[in-house]
Amino acid sequence: MLCAQVVDAPIAEVAAWEVAKMSRENQKVRAASGGLESDLVKINDHENIYHVVYDLSIPTFLPRQFVSMVVWKWDEDMQELTVAGEGVQHDGFPERKEYLRASGSALYKYKREAEVGELPQTKVTYTQQVDLGGRIPKWVQNRQGIGTLIPDEVLAYVWDVKSRDKTRPDDLEKEIDEQPNDHNQLVFNKKQTPAVISNRDFLGRAVWKEAEGGGFVVVAVPEESTKRPANKRKGSRKKSSAKGDFAIRGTYKSIMKIEKVDNEWTRIVQVIRADAGGYITTLVARQMIASRLAGVTTIQEFFEEQRGMGDYDKADGRALGYRLTYPDEKNKKTPSEAVAYIVKLHKGLSQLSQEYPWIVAFLKETLKGGLHRNKAVSTKLDCLSEAEARRIGKNLPQALRSRKKAEGGVYQWKNQNPSMVELFEKYPWVEEMVLTMGEELLKNAAWGLRFRVITGSGLSMVDLATDINVILVYFGQPGQEGYGWMMLGMVLASMGLQLVLVLVQNGKMGWSKLLREALIVVSGLKPGVDAMRVVSNAEMNEHHVVDAKQELVGTKCAEMFCESIPGCILQVTALIQGGSRDKMGTKVFSIFVSAITTGMSSASISYDFDSDPEKRRKLPTFYGYLPDEGNKRTIMYVCIVINSALLLLLRSIGAALLILADAKIFVAYMAGDHLLYLLLKLVRGDFLYWMPIEGVSGLILSLVMRVGVKTITDFTGVLQFRASGEMGGAMWLWTICLALVVPWVAVPVYFGSLTSNSTKAAQNEVIISTNSTSDALELEQSDALGILGSLTACWVIAFAVFLSLMKKKYRSTFWSKETGNEWAQSFFLQGGSDDIKKNIFKYNLAKWEPIESQVKEWVKEGWMEWEKDKPDWFNDNWKAKVPVDWVPKEGKAGWKESVRRRSISVAERKGSVLFGAKTHPEGTNDK
Repeated sequence: MLCAQVVDAPIAEVAAWEVAKMSRENQKVRAASGGLESDLVKINDHENIYHVVYDLSIPTFLPRQFVSMVVWKWDEDMQELTVAGEGVQHDGFPERKEYLRASGSALYKYKREAEVGELPQTKVTYTQQVDLGGRIPKWVQNRQGIGTLIPDEVLAYVWDVKSRDKTRPDDLEKEIDEQPNDHNQLVFNKKQTPAVISNRDFLGRAVWKEAEGGGFVVVAVPEESTKRPANKRKGSRKKSSAKGDFAIRGTYKSIMKIEKVDNEWTRIVQVIRADAGGYITTLVARQMIASRLAGVTTIQEFFEEQRGMGDYDKADGRALGYRLTYPDEKNKKTPSEAVAYIVKLHKGLSQLSQEYPWIVAFLKETLKGGLHRNKAVSTKLDCLSEAEARRIGKNLPQALRSRKKAEGGVYQWKNQNPSMVELFEKYPWVEEMVLTMGEELLKNAAWGLRFRVITGSGLSMVDLATDINVILVYFGQPGQEGYGWMMLGMVLASMGLQLVLVLVQNGKMGWSKLLREALIVVSGLKPGVDAMRVVSNAEMNEHHVVDAKQELVGTKCAEMFCESIPGCILQVTALIQGGSRDKMGTKVFSIFVSAITTGMSSASISYDFDSDPEKRRKLPTFYGYLPDEGNKRTIMYVCIVINSALLLLLRSIGAALLILADAKIFVAYMAGDHLLYLLLKLVRGDFLYWMPIEGVSGLILSLVMRVGVKTITDFTGVLQFRASGEMGGAMWLWTICLALVVPWVAVPVYFGSLTSNSTKAAQNEVIISTNSTSDALELEQSDALGILGSLTACWVIAFAVFLSLMKKKYRSTFWSKETGNEWAQSFFLQGGSDDIKKNIFKYNLAKWEPIESQVKEWVKEGWMEWEKDKPDWFNDNWKAKVPVDWVPKEGKAGWKESVRRRSISVAERKGSVLFGAKTHPEGTNDK
């Protein structure tokens, strides 16, 4: 290295700075440059022995120890000073095992220059050559600094196979047998295996080279060596040998690509093929391969530990969340026990704990995952005590338990505890860390994903079992076999509609996928599987019509429309008409289970959508009526369940009475009500459903969905269906009012006060003819009115409590007149960011056709920028929804997207079982 510089100082001062190595100022400069130790031994007035240790700040590299003899001399007229340094050996500074001995030579020349004004000038010329020792490639020694060439750091870590950080508990021996040059090394590694399996050893040559376009490629292949001959025996170890003296030779092939993504990120791709040798089970072989691939995660974790809090972003927060949830296995600690260790290990987390000493206690309570009574803490961030931090940590699992997705639970929890809002605003990466921990807690905790899946599947199976039991009861009672056949038909119709939804959702995914989904439906496990997909954040395939949450809603609605609602009506009808007290408890219990199950399904749809932070962010005028306080939310959820269950019972009694009075009256009422609703939708130009399916299939889907949503709202009052994209607020309110009135009208119709013929007498004749015993049950008009009065009063009370607890500004959504078209267009017209505007493509083109040109222009203007910035939503799934001719031509973006879509394998397209449905995502705009 050669450099020259003119300094504004007298030559004597400049020379004194260089010679006075142990001055306080000099030591400060050394410490700032990584100096760890420094000593000096004076030989005479012109010669010193200088010892210094530097930390290179390169991950896995040991500090370097320098011992140099420094001499200096003035020229005859004192105009130039020469200082020379050369690496030497000295008894006072022996080599130490914690350092590596480095060497170097240096030459300084200080020359007096002419003054500039009154400022003395000194020219300094500096020449240096350094050998850092060890096995360091030249590209590392010649680097200007650490931190800018991130792939270099990764390669240095990978290449240094004997570093302490890469030593594993099962390593019996690890040596570099040969190293012809900086790009080539022969590595031997002997591994300890479980007691019943012989130890394994591996001998392989690793080489690396710089890849075209930047980055590096590291290749490892097996090799034989006379120094390390392979054991000839392939079976078990020698009986006379200790296990540690015997090993079976395995082979290991690997290729790793290390490439720079941007100034901060490096991508590592590794492919391996391992053969453990001898005879081992497939399970053991897979575990060995998995442990090798885990090395990539180890690399990421190592460099994560070096980053400071100021370097952290959301990606770091997510990585830290995983690390805290899944501590290193060699520590043998639970996540909560390992918190202090993980925090100490990471520079950034250590800095956070210094600023907020309670952070370790908070993380421990969170990771324990215990369920405690939710008690909000209102203390501000800077005043938070450790006890309060523990309380906040205990609150999180409880908030997560009530949500299907962690994001909703964390959103509710942070708003209950203002200090967390402050913390997340100050350090956004902490929110991502907590969110990741929450997601993993939901998956792994006993009350999390498994509980939800088991509960969801269990409720569905219980409902199905009670229906089957009642069907058998009907078949076993003379004169009521018809009810059994009708209930059986309803169960099969529910499965049939779910199969249709599966066909629409997975029709382009191939027969194997379709058959698997169909088997889930037939087994009755569809609700549980759907819940699992929502909780695990299952990604939406570009061939899917809706996401996992909407698919779950579809499954629940299919059950309610085909089974729960008509089943409840049928059972109430049979109970009134059949009149026998025989097995009355079984029949009433089945009705009760159907009502509660349906109420919970209805409530969960509304509750989950409203508490979703993403929904609240994208449509704050509709979502957000649930309060942030956990206790209030629980009360509101119970109220929604009660309202839905009671409304179903009310409507089922009213429907049963109308059917028993005259089935034509019930049919006429239902048909007239639905036709009026459909006519209103047509008049307002709002008939087509929002799902992006067009053509004849779109019309059929719209008819089915409009009728289904109307029927479900009539009988359960799903709050989510007051959305403008579904029924609309005003129509929802009218439907609920009508649903409460109709049962009261049905009573006089059934008992003959509003008809010319006495239907009650006719029914009594039926009862006498089929039940001649005194065990017959008769329904009196006063009893019917009493039951309706009790149910209606309870419904009004529950709804009043709900309205009193909800946020007042959302009450207007119950009488909103906004159309579905206006609602769909609002995402684009009122969306404040591209992240919100992009949702326009989730809806049928007919819903936003008036603003099509604006959307097209937005796509053309933003596409190239999205390609560059790559926001999370700009993925293949979203791209597939955009017509190809909307993609700009510059930069061959349009051509690339066309090629991407055509690149879908022929086998995948041949596997499609949907032929008639045209979806907007797959086609271009032909207009």
